[in-house]
Amino acid sequence: MEKEISYHSNDILMKSLSELYKDQVLSVYQLDYPRIKEVLPNNFPRMQVDERRADNVFSLEDESILLLEYETNKRIVENHLKYCEYVLRIVNRFYNQSKQIKKVHIAVIYSSDIIPDLQLLDMGSMFIETKAVRFEPLTATKR
Repeated sequence: MEKEISYHSNDILMKSLSELYKDQVLSVYQLDYPRIKEVLPNNFPRMQVDERRADNVFSLEDESILLLEYETNKRIVENHLKYCEYVLRIVNRFYNQSKQIKKVHIAVIYSSDIIPDLQLLDMGSMFIETKAVRFEPLTATKR
């Protein structure tokens, strides 16, 4: 019986060699990064059944998308990671429907005394930037 070679054989070989020769792999590919300290797991299992709902999603006249969120908590980093998930889901939806990558803008309305210092979460090759707006409802004295 003949054994078939995987369609992904080149991928498999390159990944295996990169793990074996971790100390040389960056220079072989002429990548200018700090030295590799350790090889980390590369599987990201996730079974998730959820119905994540963004607060508001709007299509704008320039064909971009606005994700409008409302926050009253101080979990700024966690919120930005949540927005990453929303943006990825939005982009995937439009790409799957029309093979277009839509630009997504994120505005966060803070309805408390919070205006975060962090409006840009830099993760290296990817970052997420929000525009923070502080909402102060009208009170009887401001009318």
